[in-house]
Amino acid sequence: MTNKSSTLYTVILVLSLFLFLIKGFQYAVLGSYIPLVLALVICMLFYLNRKKKKALNILIKIWALLIIIWSLLRLLIGTADRFGKELMENHLQENLGVTGSLISLLFLVVGFYLFNKKRRQQWLN
Repeated sequence: MTNKSSTLYTVILVLSLFLFLIKGFQYAVLGSYIPLVLALVICMLFYLNRKKKKALNILIKIWALLIIIWSLLRLLIGTADRFGKELMENHLQENLGVTGSLISLLFLVVGFYLFNKKRRQQWLN
């Protein structure tokens, strides 16, 4: 992998983790610590396995799948809210509105980018 694409993969991976940490802190302020604990555990696993290629490969794949699932769920819930009865509270509608949908689409692309076996294998080598 060229140095430029390796750097891009690293930046995307680190940003995805960092943004989930920020989201975890936001939820912690609201009283839910589970997203923050999950984000910290994932960061800790990345740190502990940074020199083990096989474990890191599996961890990146799992992280990418979690991002993809999270994005798809957000898009489905937001779409269901727009076309069905408005069942959500205001803060959920703000999170799943147009801006939230764009963020979900961006994370969906990031998830597929990180999941791409060729890019992941090249980055690990």
